[in-house]
Amino acid sequence: MGKNHKGFSVVEGLLILVILGMLGGVGYYVYEAQKDSDKSLSSASQTELQAPTEKTTTTTETQTQPKAVFTGTSFTQNEEDELTKKLVEPYYAYNDQDKTIKIQDKGKEGYRKITSFSIEKYSDAEYSAQPSYAKFGYGIDVMQEGDVKTGFLFAENRKIDWWIPECGFNGEYECVYSEEFKSKYPEIVKQTQQP
Repeated sequence: MGKNHKGFSVVEGLLILVILGMLGGVGYYVYEAQKDSDKSLSSASQTELQAPTEKTTTTTETQTQPKAVFTGTSFTQNEEDELTKKLVEPYYAYNDQDKTIKIQDKGKEGYRKITSFSIEKYSDAEYSAQPSYAKFGYGIDVMQEGDVKTGFLFAENRKIDWWIPECGFNGEYECVYSEEFKSKYPEIVKQTQQP
């Protein structure tokens, strides 16, 4: 007698149902996880806008710029004060002068308001993992209007010195400073003057 091989057996049918059920379950799980993730990110960004974290500091006297946020390894008050004086305030002042004078930036002119400024202090392990020829104590992230993000490293060998604009490093174009900036930050102007 020959066996009838037409159609599905009960075992094959159950196997297909189990596989379809598993695919459906995984799909549902991914959908729910994505939905929860979107809710978390949305509420986190709203919380960040509404209630600054404990590790914030005022960066300007007029309060027109956002506060700098200090993240990562804990900061001492002296360290926050020195970073504010030598990095945050001159950075804001340099970018604020764009409102009154146009700085040539590799052929582009303009001003974008800073929307966030964060300073991450690298842990001893993160610092040690950096190459020996370029060790920096902090990572800086700056967001500007239009979702323009700028990032740079600061404090080579963990020495907090004056922030220097990009024009002071590469010499591709001359650093242009307002008179107010020149009088407030002569240390920066002196280091970036072209011979």
